Amino acid sequence: HKTPRRTPSRRGLENLGNTCFMNAVVQAVCVTGDLAARLVAEPLTSGGETVPGREETRRLFQELTSARPHPFSARELHRWLRNTFPRFHNHRQHDAAEFFLAWRNRLAAPVPVADTGPRPVWADWREQWRMQPDIRVHCEHCGKPATPPKKQPEAEFELFATISRDRSYTGVADALRQEYTKETVEDCECDHCAMPGVTRL
Repeated sequence: HKTPRRTPSRRGLENLGNTCFMNAVVQAVCVTGDLAARLVAEPLTSGGETVPGREETRRLFQELTSARPHPFSARELHRWLRNTFPRFHNHRQHDAAEFFLAWRNRLAAPVPVADTGPRPVWADWREQWRMQPDIRVHCEHCGKPATPPKKQPEAEFELFATISRDRSYTGVADALRQEYTKETVEDCECDHCAMPGVTRL
């Protein structure tokens, strides 16, 4: 994939009381590709539907990418978040990934996407995270490819890795690689060497 240009973020966000989880995600999304600029330019209505939360998100990205030097308050987005998702209606600490999925899915999912013509950027925000797992099977005895399962896994929207203090990591990709390691399939027979036992995924 072509690497999209980054959207510059020139401003910080005020902490509204344990809102670091929200501020960190908003800043990360703002500087990831050109998504923030595209969301700012996207019309508020799509297919005659106005989705609550979009205006707050658009305004937030407008402010973050402006040249104003002082920090901005994401109070309107935080108010929408608390009113839409009761579990965030408090000042406790929350999980950043949980906020990101709730925020993105609520704004992106209701958008009707036509088969032809340009795709609404709100829908693209969700679709760009879709990952289709690829299963590859080979025999651990002869090393040749084996027949993969007929049913392929469904597309994933997120991957999580458990970070352990007992392991060392070179980065996020390495953490994911260790989390989603090879698995074994019992009671299989190789198509090539006919050896019973185990094949590896």
